[in-house]
Amino acid sequence: MALFDKIVQQNEKFKGYTGNPPSSESEYNAMKANMFESTPPTWTTIKSAMDSYVDPKVSGNKKLLDLGLSQEEATALTGYAPS
Repeated sequence: MALFDKIVQQNEKFKGYTGNPPSSESEYNAMKANMFESTPPTWTTIKSAMDSYVDPKVSGNKKLLDLGLSQEEATALTGYAPS
């Protein structure tokens, strides 16, 4: 799943889209009217959310390590193994 999808699916007014996710403001502006039931978020809002996104697997793993677990123990609990 594309990061764009993870971000826009959090919006309760998101209806979906066909094809590839937009990768620029101009692509998004051409698609946004059909993607949402009401006023769509701006590209700036979506881009900001994508730029600040932290994968829950990564943040959860870091929290377990901060609690004193070894990476081996954290991986045994969650199945996540960082590359």
